[in-house]
Amino acid sequence: MTEEHVLFNPGDAITNAHDYNAVYQSAQIYKQKHPHTLFIVSETDGKPYVLFDQASKRRDDPDTTKYRVIKKM
Repeated sequence: MTEEHVLFNPGDAITNAHDYNAVYQSAQIYKQKHPHTLFIVSETDGKPYVLFDQASKRRDDPDTTKYRVIKKM
């Protein structure tokens, strides 16, 4: 199975934490009011987990960072 990667501007993050469960809980709360697909991602192992809304996904923004998808909700 290949890893999926996405590009986001780090400034568009909804939340981030070293604790996956904290980010997952934030995602569940956020999803109640925002029906978009959410991504829990991480830059590399050992880095914090970051939550992004698919609506903020970027391709042409020079400030984007490549993230590894951990969970898509």
